[in-house]
Amino acid sequence: MKKMSLKKGICALIVIVFILPLFGCGGSGMQERREAIDKREMEEQEEMLKEIEVHFEQVPTADAPGEDFTDVVRPPNSFRTESDINKTEDGDFGSVEYVTESTLEEIIKFYETELKKAEWAFHSKLDKSLRSYPGAVISYTKGDIDLKVDIAESKTDDGKKIYIITLKHFASRE
Repeated sequence: MKKMSLKKGICALIVIVFILPLFGCGGSGMQERREAIDKREMEEQEEMLKEIEVHFEQVPTADAPGEDFTDVVRPPNSFRTESDINKTEDGDFGSVEYVTESTLEEIIKFYETELKKAEWAFHSKLDKSLRSYPGAVISYTKGDIDLKVDIAESKTDDGKKIYIITLKHFASRE
């Protein structure tokens, strides 16, 4: 039996550990790690959102200054309450927030339908079955852009149920 030189052994180890995963030969471990990271990030966002409670005296009746994303439709019957978009040659990045009296189910169905039509690929969804507070977080990707649709239940000062929808549009980490 031929012995492998130390130099060849190190080269083989480098290929196994670093190169093969780049070509999808790393097995399902890479996918599992990515899913675990996504889940941890979503849990961290939930904790932050629990601490932030937005109050509206009443449902807005006009859009706040700013712009909507050019490649993501806004929810029907909604009013823009905040817009922080940075336009670059690579696309729009930032966030836009809307308020609507539509139901959670209507909002989710709207985005599932409209984003599919616009060729956004579904990535993940956290809804009431996986969250400790009412709403949902749905993630999509398109090319090298990630989109998070964060839907949080709230109430106006007079007790009317509303949903705050925050669209976050950012460069993909992959």
